[in-house]
Amino acid sequence: MHRSGNLTLRFTETKLRFTETKLGFTETKLRFAGTKLGFTETKLRFAGTKLGFTGTKLGFTGTKLGFTGTKLGFTGTKLCFTGTKLGFTETKLGFAGTKLGFTGTKLGFTGTKLCFVKTSLVLPEPSLVLPEPSLVLPKPSFVLPEPSLVLPEPSLVSRNKASFCQ
Repeated sequence: MHRSGNLTLRFTETKLRFTETKLGFTETKLRFAGTKLGFTETKLRFAGTKLGFTGTKLGFTGTKLGFTGTKLGFTGTKLCFTGTKLGFTETKLGFAGTKLGFTGTKLGFTGTKLCFVKTSLVLPEPSLVLPEPSLVLPKPSFVLPEPSLVLPEPSLVSRNKASFCQ
């Protein structure tokens, strides 16, 4: 466990395994209510590993998710997504014009596709280098346009005139 400022990162076990593992977000509420992205009472478990962000607020300010002044290094750990299903069932993740950047890895939310440009993240032995975390989070500005469905008014126009000839 490494403590720096008000950011506490806990890694009880040091192995992260994703081989033939279902990544399930069960008992997790992903809320996109208005402009807030809230991970309330959420535990992310990766096969015997606790990833806890206690006392830290994660905000999506504007279009950038920035961990400024903080290095998160999983060195010596293999992140394999081989034969693994990452399913966000019944969940729409819309990051319109938003970049989610983790250095050295591209996570692209283009359209409805979740693309992992680099399928394996191989990094040397686990080391957590945390200079003083400066998570600058102004008010989150996630603006989602309101759905608009414009239907023309129904009009019944009879084009054929009935003519009876005697």
